[in-house]
Amino acid sequence: MRPILLFFFLLSFNFLFGQEKWTLEQCIEQAVANNLDVALQDINAELAELGLKQSKNAFGPNINGSFNMTESFGRSLDFTTYEFINQSAFTNRYSFNYSQDMFSGMTKLNALKKSKLAVESALLTKTITEENIQLQLLSSFLSVLMAKEQLSQAIKQKENTQQERDRTQDLIDDGFLAPNDIYLLDAQLASDDIAITTFKNNIALGLSELKIIMRLSPTSDIDVTAPSVDDISMINANLESIDEVYNVALQHRSEIKSAEVNEALGEYDLKIAKGRYYPTVTFDHNTFTNYSSQFILPFSNDKQPYFTQFKDNLSYSLGLTLNIPIFNKNITRLGVQQANVSMHQNRLMTEKAKTDLYRNVTRAHSNAVAAIENFNAAVANESAAKKSLESAQSKLADGLGSNVEFNVASNNYAIATSRLIEAKYNYIFNIKYLEFYKGIPIQL
Repeated sequence: MRPILLFFFLLSFNFLFGQEKWTLEQCIEQAVANNLDVALQDINAELAELGLKQSKNAFGPNINGSFNMTESFGRSLDFTTYEFINQSAFTNRYSFNYSQDMFSGMTKLNALKKSKLAVESALLTKTITEENIQLQLLSSFLSVLMAKEQLSQAIKQKENTQQERDRTQDLIDDGFLAPNDIYLLDAQLASDDIAITTFKNNIALGLSELKIIMRLSPTSDIDVTAPSVDDISMINANLESIDEVYNVALQHRSEIKSAEVNEALGEYDLKIAKGRYYPTVTFDHNTFTNYSSQFILPFSNDKQPYFTQFKDNLSYSLGLTLNIPIFNKNITRLGVQQANVSMHQNRLMTEKAKTDLYRNVTRAHSNAVAAIENFNAAVANESAAKKSLESAQSKLADGLGSNVEFNVASNNYAIATSRLIEAKYNYIFNIKYLEFYKGIPIQL
């Protein structure tokens, strides 16, 4: 019996406390941490860091050692005496090489500077991806809040309709009204049920979209929570001019910084390409020794021991190599031309990014202005519709009105309330979207 009771206790506990409440900040944090696009940008940033390390290591020397062991038969060259012998011989050869670039047309230095900018570019691209996710989440999050508020209002609307129906039914039962007077209210109740179902579905769709963005399990039971936004005046609606917002955005927007970094990358590509016109200077050091089983000491038939040969045959060399480019099928020249074209393209992309930013700021500013005007109009409309409904209810209670008048007023009020809620959240989104361009973090 106890296991059964424990099972039902745990089941009821999950039912009561299993649903997890998410704030907008938590949703953003979850989405950024789990989004695949962000993960891909993390990999790109890691690759850029490895490229930077490689550019730093390019300044170091090349050090190589080699070992050769050979058993030869028949006529072969003895590398210790450089004479041909007609017998089998075992030989060992050892070499050590040290090579250091002394000058390479500043290509390595410019490549290092380019790699540092490549890391910055990768991080900026990641930031752009994260910011786009935040905007996407803000839209989905507000859509859920809006649907929840619309659902709450629809439920209240149905309760009011049900009260009028009950009152009308009492009047019919007392013989003051005809039986067909109830039909309009029944139709209104059905309309209220449709609205409730629609808003419930909108909530489910919005939560499903949030789970997809945050990469949560489709079966996870979540809900959203946010501070009350009933007092819309708490939201800052003092709009700066378009140029003021644009100038602020121009200083900190990641897409502008990314375009400028890409432009600088093109400049270093050009410097690297031009650096290949210059000669290169390389320092080399080599150490060499060998051993042969057939090496015989002069004036003796004794073979020289292994380590004695190893020591006596040691040789060294030092050298400087000057490599002067004369003609390489115009590869360097074409590389410079390509770098020039790419640099010009990057400059145009920077100008385009600034133009796109101004267009987006203009659109966001216009939408914010329109949202404010729509919200003020929706407030006036809702107030008038509410007074009309109260008047219809009062007339109906006094026996001076009709159910038709009540239904019309009730429908108008439901529409006005729904539009007001929609206008309010549209207002919030557009204000937050404009603040986003001013560098203000997205939060409720």
